[in-house]
Amino acid sequence: MPIDVECPACTSKFNLGEEHAGRRVKCPKCRGSIPVPSTPEADSIQAGIAFEKFTLDAMALTQPLPLPAEYPPAPKDLAEAKAEVIDARRDMQVLRGENLSALLRWNTVHPRAEKAEAAALLLRAGLKIKAEEFELDTPTLAAAEAAVARWRESERRVISSLEPFAEALARRLAATVGLLERDDVAERGAGGPARRVEARAIYPTAAFLATQVAGQTPGVMSSIRVLAHLVLRIRDEKKPKEALLEAAYAVAQRLLGRIDDLRRSLGRTTASFIQDEDGPVPLARLFIPEMPAAEDVINLMEAADQVTDRIFTMYRHVLGRLAVSAEEVERLLGLPPLKAEED
Repeated sequence: MPIDVECPACTSKFNLGEEHAGRRVKCPKCRGSIPVPSTPEADSIQAGIAFEKFTLDAMALTQPLPLPAEYPPAPKDLAEAKAEVIDARRDMQVLRGENLSALLRWNTVHPRAEKAEAAALLLRAGLKIKAEEFELDTPTLAAAEAAVARWRESERRVISSLEPFAEALARRLAATVGLLERDDVAERGAGGPARRVEARAIYPTAAFLATQVAGQTPGVMSSIRVLAHLVLRIRDEKKPKEALLEAAYAVAQRLLGRIDDLRRSLGRTTASFIQDEDGPVPLARLFIPEMPAAEDVINLMEAADQVTDRIFTMYRHVLGRLAVSAEEVERLLGLPPLKAEED
């Protein structure tokens, strides 16, 4: 499996064989020294690159994918399976611009919803705010509540507009993974059977994170940021009002509730390819440690942020590893690397 490297001196990029892992090589262009990642690091780096390429650099890690829960079976008709891959690739290219536009809207709408919610909490606590700091028309509770309702509805519309691209991406990934189950495909490429073994091991985790977990992460992140607004105000107050402290505590409890929801979701699956001496490590134990109490606001925020980071790291890795094999399958089918239309 080739290792993608970049020269730190001249930024030239090229591929090396796995036999160079953990060594230093000379750049063929500038003769500078290049450290080659070890195999685990190479796998991680390669997965990240493959994720960006396979998704046309147009997918957020908070974005669910409708991957089938069951591992894709080998298609009976190779020509029909190839046509399905081609159709999904075409749909991804067509829908990429719409998905990127939706993600840009999300990056505007979501923070505004959080600011409006924080403003409403501060106003209910009897504090004054500056309208411009929270992007409100007026510094009133009515304006804040109206903004919360408006931006949350906008969020729902954005989420709906992300679905077509995600559906096409999921079709492409499932179709190519299924093709790995055909011996006449897997055995044509170097390491094909090993890729199939890896895909079988990691696909259940990828599908579960894609369908059951990714969509819950924005709620956790939103609670963290709303709580951060309140913490900043508490720090600014010489003697914070009891109502403000109670509001922060309520949001901290809500954050803990969302973490508990994640833990329960993760506990509903045995899908995990991470092993220890006792066997597969449950995803809930892998992602969610013992959480600080709601009173320990700062540490709670940090711990919750680490939970989402762990989920995103794993989600990106497993999708990226599947993408590595999927792109090899497409190459064996005679398909060129998929690029965004404007590229």
